[in-house]
Amino acid sequence: MSGQKTCEDFQVTKSKKRLLTLPNFLTVLRVVIIPIIAYSFHLDVRRRAIISSTLFFVACVTDFFDGYLARKLHQESDFGRVFDPIADKILVVIIFIMLVSVGELQGINTVGTLIIVTREFLVSGLREYLSEIQVGMPVTVLAKWKTTIQMVAIFTLISYPLLPNPNLFKQIGICLLWTSVVLTIITGSQYFVKGIKFMVE
Repeated sequence: MSGQKTCEDFQVTKSKKRLLTLPNFLTVLRVVIIPIIAYSFHLDVRRRAIISSTLFFVACVTDFFDGYLARKLHQESDFGRVFDPIADKILVVIIFIMLVSVGELQGINTVGTLIIVTREFLVSGLREYLSEIQVGMPVTVLAKWKTTIQMVAIFTLISYPLLPNPNLFKQIGICLLWTSVVLTIITGSQYFVKGIKFMVE
């Protein structure tokens, strides 16, 4: 009986060690940053730009390093696999919502953000379904470009008030936003074509 308890305790300790890793800490840090970014949109324009752009940059850096360190240190975990992409999507969705709510994105630009947000949820649902039937759907090169351009667009749209020619940089941010929208539609379509193919088979 005591031997069984010791074995169970060992398994619990091992699970905690897998959870308490630097990559997982960076993922949690990114989640903690999100509400602070959201709150910054209630401040004046300059303070909002300083806080949101700084924290967004930190979030992007942690997004890179949590995956890199997990592979480098052999600390991949189920927690990281599940919550890393969730944190990314929540970050993007919340910032777009806040940009629309304060009027930085209006009219047709809100349609672009809606396309991006909808795609994120649909692809996440598709990935979840395919994982249940043991089918992987690797990230394509084009999807990586989409993510990169999307992140640059967001950074530009939240930091432009601090830049030398704010109106110009806002327009650049909007152009990048629509570039990411086009790539969002293309990559989303590619994923769904592959997904439907697996579902039919």
